[in-house]
Amino acid sequence: PVKLPETEVLSKNGNPLSKLDDFVNVPCPSCGSPAKRETDTMDTFMDSSWYFFRFTDPHNASLPFSYEKASKHMPIDMYIGGVEHAILHLLYSRFISKFTASIGMWDGSKVNGEPIKKLVTQGMVHGKTFVDPKTGSFMKPEEIDNSDPNKPKNVQTGEPLEVSYEKMSKSKFNGADPAQCISTHGIDATRAHILFQAPVSDVLNWDESKIVGIERWLERMLKYCSTLCSQEITPIFNETPIDLSQEEVDFHNNVQSLVNSITSSLEKTVSLNTVISDYMKLSNSIENAIKSSSIRKGLVLLNLQKLTTMLYPVVPCVSEELASIIKTKGYDFRQYSWPEVEEAKLSNIVKYQIIINGKRRAAYEGPEEFTKNIDKVLDTIRLLPETKKYLDGVSVMKVITKGNIISLVVKPN
Repeated sequence: PVKLPETEVLSKNGNPLSKLDDFVNVPCPSCGSPAKRETDTMDTFMDSSWYFFRFTDPHNASLPFSYEKASKHMPIDMYIGGVEHAILHLLYSRFISKFTASIGMWDGSKVNGEPIKKLVTQGMVHGKTFVDPKTGSFMKPEEIDNSDPNKPKNVQTGEPLEVSYEKMSKSKFNGADPAQCISTHGIDATRAHILFQAPVSDVLNWDESKIVGIERWLERMLKYCSTLCSQEITPIFNETPIDLSQEEVDFHNNVQSLVNSITSSLEKTVSLNTVISDYMKLSNSIENAIKSSSIRKGLVLLNLQKLTTMLYPVVPCVSEELASIIKTKGYDFRQYSWPEVEEAKLSNIVKYQIIINGKRRAAYEGPEEFTKNIDKVLDTIRLLPETKKYLDGVSVMKVITKGNIISLVVKPN
């Protein structure tokens, strides 16, 4: 090993070691001939491998960081980076973290010296790439005839081009300008489109033509929000009511399932494409509920308010617009409080099986308390189309109810 020399002043430009003649020019340790020492003694990734430790104690003039502060704040909760970081920056980071823990610079005993709790690796964005099959050259946008998007051609020769998705590069003329997309479609639609196209860790094949679906979805939400809020809504619910009909129970349970999925995707799995998908499902559920005559509009409004809040991380502009529509109509709510997941509601509707003299003859849906009034049970069953012919001209000798079974014992008059 060679001990590096002391230098009084680090030069602003270049490697200071390369300017030290006594260090650079030395005899070869093997043959004794004149030789030069290597002056690049530290990889640049080593320099960026401990910045997060310094962040815990940025003003320390005597140490890289204090034991107490590093132990308090480390490890990092989540690291998000590209795939190329895995074998370079992160490798050095793990080495430095484990090394500094082993020599007592911070307490990494609970995490085995690891610097990061959770790693999220981003996939690359690939652009649509056009190649002339005869020359192998990449085609510029102005050299492509896109009159038929499914069959792009060379403008000059009319020959068909090969199309693929590859890593964006100036030399391949396949880059996409985010500013232009934002200018055309808006920041919310652009952001939602990016997240929806692929899981965060997968390659994303950029296709701007598909953004129209996102735009329609956002516009539809604004439209049905205005439709709902233009109605006279009574009563207004600040929480889910207890007395839900069967259709309201189904609506509530579907909403809660999606609230739970969205919350989990954002907090735990970072499955952001699933978040957009669940947004759309929840949006469709609310839109269908608005059209239903069996679901109270106060319950629909309550869940629209929840959707409005949950949209904020991805489409904040649309979220604010929805909130503005709701509040303008006088329906205020806690816009920035994330909704808690509620328990699923159990339906009080039971599907009763009607048994007559030991044979199943019909089914009837009714409330749990239906079998408490035997006279009402008989009156209802006699009117059912499926049982009428079995009960005409007979006397009911006995009625047995157990769970969802209603059993009649009858005999001819």
